[in-house]
Amino acid sequence: MEVTIVTSTDLRTQTLVIEGRSQGRIPNPREPVEQQISDALRDANITSYSMEFDGVKVYPRSNSGYPNPTFSHYLLASYLKTRQTKALVDLGCGVGFLGNYGAVHLKPDLLIFSDLYGQALKQSQESYGLNNTPLTTGEMSVYGPDEMLGGDLWVAKYKTDDKVVEFRKGNSALTLKDFDGEGSISVCAPMFLPGVCHAFPEAYDFFASVAKNTGSRLLVGHSSLASDMVADAAIKHGLEMSVRAAMQAPFLIEYTTENRGAFDALKAKGLQIIDDKAFHTLTVSELYAK
Repeated sequence: MEVTIVTSTDLRTQTLVIEGRSQGRIPNPREPVEQQISDALRDANITSYSMEFDGVKVYPRSNSGYPNPTFSHYLLASYLKTRQTKALVDLGCGVGFLGNYGAVHLKPDLLIFSDLYGQALKQSQESYGLNNTPLTTGEMSVYGPDEMLGGDLWVAKYKTDDKVVEFRKGNSALTLKDFDGEGSISVCAPMFLPGVCHAFPEAYDFFASVAKNTGSRLLVGHSSLASDMVADAAIKHGLEMSVRAAMQAPFLIEYTTENRGAFDALKAKGLQIIDDKAFHTLTVSELYAK
């Protein structure tokens, strides 16, 4: 059974589609999988589905080790569609939404998915097959031992009729050290948000350093509540920073109501309360060499 959760390109509606038929549309969703839809899937005992935005589908994760697409990913994708590049790097790719979006809408000659987790890269490759001809025959190379997570640092390279697609497993500072990123675009949308999500707090700094070292321009999808951290990363690595897109969006105030200190800190960073509802600004920033 084909089940898809479709978010509109303006982020204003979310639709559950089963076997090509709409099962209901939810206005003004607050989450990439709205609770109402999540409940409907659970009640119907549906555990396998895809997430779709602007015609691009990905399979969501089956664990919490890496991120599903968020609204930050979606806004970044919408802006990315206006750009052109011959090489695109999806840093911390998770399930690979941004890389797969770029494959469909930008059609780069070289597409790189990079993540610490081999399972994330496996799902990125499976999602690639949802939107393109599936990748079947590739070449595997080992960089060396993965001292962070164990196993090996590796790259799997696939050649198609119109591009090269690579999946690089491990610390991107190591797996991308041979990548000449001049003229390329790197993309990322880290999950970290002070007081809300504590995964990979060094993400903005780390990905800025990778972009600096490879010579790639970096597009970052983030909340306005983390703008100071993105700016700090740009300054630290001698990069310019410009805001390329922004959109007000609901903020799940439930994340912080039990932690008054976190709630007050986010208000100080610009969290807006309007009619007892919380809002922040989804932001796309570009970091690039001076």
